[in-house]
Amino acid sequence: MNKYYGGLISASMPLNILTFFLSPIYMLVDNKPFLTQLTFGIKMFNYAFILMPLAVVFIFFNALCIPFAYLRTILIKVKLARSSNLSCVEIFIWILIGLPLLLVYQIFDLIDFIKWSTHMEDPNEKENKHYIQKNNFELFYKLLKGMEGLDEEI
Repeated sequence: MNKYYGGLISASMPLNILTFFLSPIYMLVDNKPFLTQLTFGIKMFNYAFILMPLAVVFIFFNALCIPFAYLRTILIKVKLARSSNLSCVEIFIWILIGLPLLLVYQIFDLIDFIKWSTHMEDPNEKENKHYIQKNNFELFYKLLKGMEGLDEEI
């Protein structure tokens, strides 16, 4: 997708009315950084309608897994207490604050999920690679040719 004008074609069916209103802006503005930001904003606005249901599903399945994670952690702590010097106090502390702690972690997981989901990079966009400039290549070629001449003289 074009990073300057991709916002015009990225909208799905009911939201593509934005194309009608934003086309004059795209035609009149030559500022490439502004167009890039505008395109990114339009993609984020359009993607929000996909991301919100996905976030709800993500929260639902995470909430579904919290009791299993809580019980599994208790079992692991009990096994560690039997095999090593983990005290029963740590198990008791986990029993008291484990559920609230897991709920707080769900908030951080949701924030990470949204960050990762909205981090859009165009796989077709070329990276800024440093290529050998022509004059450096010619200089290197001349040096090699000069070294060949030295080999012939020896």
